[in-house]
Amino acid sequence: MTNEKSIDGMLKNRFVPNPSSNLSARIIAAAARHPERSFWEIFLSEFSDMFIMPRPAFALAACLLLGLALALQVPVEQAIDQTDYFSFLTFDDGGWL
Repeated sequence: MTNEKSIDGMLKNRFVPNPSSNLSARIIAAAARHPERSFWEIFLSEFSDMFIMPRPAFALAACLLLGLALALQVPVEQAIDQTDYFSFLTFDDGGWL
C-alpha cells in the first residue's frame, strides 16, 4: 500500500511541460519543405525504399510478381523440357523383387 502511495505522490509531483502554442505553424512549415514530385519519382523512390530491411514482405512480393510476369512470357514449349525427370516414380512389376 505504501508503494502505491509513493508512486502516486511521485506522479503528482512530476513536472509537466506546457504545450507549445505554435503547432499549426510547425505543421505548415514541415509540409512546405517537401516539393511537388511527379508520380514516377514517387513510385521509383518508394520502390527502391521497400528493399530496405523494414519492409521485406513488400520486397518479396514485388520479386515474386516480377518473376511471375517474366515466367508467363516464356512460351510453354520452351518451359517444358521433354526429358522425363520423374521416370524413377514409375512402378514396374518385373523388378528385382
